[in-house]
Amino acid sequence: WQPGIRSVVQYGVEGQPLSAEAQGQVSTYTSQICPTNRYNLNAPAIGEPMVTDAKLAVLLDTSDVLPEDSVAYTVVEPSQAWDKLRQGCIKYSNPDAFYQAPYIHTVILPDLKPRTRYSYRPVDSDRTFTFSMPPAAGETEAGAPLRIGVWADVGTTPVSQGVMQALKSWQPEVAILVGDLSYADGWSPTWDIFGTLMEPLMAIVGHLTVTGNHDIAEG
Repeated sequence: WQPGIRSVVQYGVEGQPLSAEAQGQVSTYTSQICPTNRYNLNAPAIGEPMVTDAKLAVLLDTSDVLPEDSVAYTVVEPSQAWDKLRQGCIKYSNPDAFYQAPYIHTVILPDLKPRTRYSYRPVDSDRTFTFSMPPAAGETEAGAPLRIGVWADVGTTPVSQGVMQALKSWQPEVAILVGDLSYADGWSPTWDIFGTLMEPLMAIVGHLTVTGNHDIAEG
């Protein structure tokens, strides 16, 4: 969460001082937790379960926070958890039914030139990243082909990380992720894991993404 962090990025041409500065905005979001795909979340073919029976039961069980005469009072054992969802969601009257995302900073860097490498750093961070701008539309250059990375069905498993590292090693100038980014399947915290896991690539390669079915609900 880190309150007080400014939505400001310093940037400049690689190898030169970061003399330009761009102001952005900070936001967050709230979403109802709807783990709609039990198979992928509870018994995935690859990686550890994102949502175990016990973890889901903790969210569904309100007996430690609500009085017994409350309409939302519920006692849930792990073995009952998935059957206690209401149309795939944690019931809205449950205090734990909604996920509050950490702060998300969005900053647009203006006046960037084609075929130029830039470095940038959030003003309240000591981390610096570098990226390359693609050529202008219609521009061609002999011996300098445009490298575009195309991938999909990523997720948050060790395989996901390996694919990301392989794509990074090919040094694409831009990338297109054509759906099913995090495989959140309605489990909102997965997006934070995905963002952290993919930072080594996405912080240095511009992406165009398309929403897939697993990004919003059950596939």
